[in-house]
Amino acid sequence: MSSVSVQLLICVESTPNCTRPPSIVPLTDCLVLQTSVSTNYTVYIMNLCNSSATITEVIISKSISGMIVSSLTNSTTNTSLSYITLTWTPQASQTGTQELCLYAYNSLLVRSTQYCVTFTVATSSSSCLVTTTTTISSTNKNTNDINVPLIVGLSLLGLLVSLCYVCCWVYYFH
Repeated sequence: MSSVSVQLLICVESTPNCTRPPSIVPLTDCLVLQTSVSTNYTVYIMNLCNSSATITEVIISKSISGMIVSSLTNSTTNTSLSYITLTWTPQASQTGTQELCLYAYNSLLVRSTQYCVTFTVATSSSSCLVTTTTTISSTNKNTNDINVPLIVGLSLLGLLVSLCYVCCWVYYFH
């Protein structure tokens, strides 16, 4: 009989001192590109944790073939801002819409919401369109919820006050 030992490494991270995720600034440039014409875009990422964190990584979750993504650069004029540069020369085979999606991490391992942008590739010069999508998750509190513990507590308080009045009445008149 033989045996194989297995070792697991578990890393437990503490809760970060700032849980505000980085914010990706939507592109406002013209998103209609002409085939065989090189275009550059700059995507800015804002650090919302002040000096307690820095933007450390941008992950491309949906790429576009042939698009070159620069390394992450910190702004020299604004310490809360980092950016990447996208360079792309669309090919004729890419005519139509092409989607790029990305998200960012800060040094506290807090992730931004995913940001997606749709580019339109045309064979000739066209009018400009800006189409961006940001995935946002939220929770809504239902204001029609019945607070059962509050109702039970107030009811018991009412019974206790009534019992006190009865005890005082019995003591006073007997």
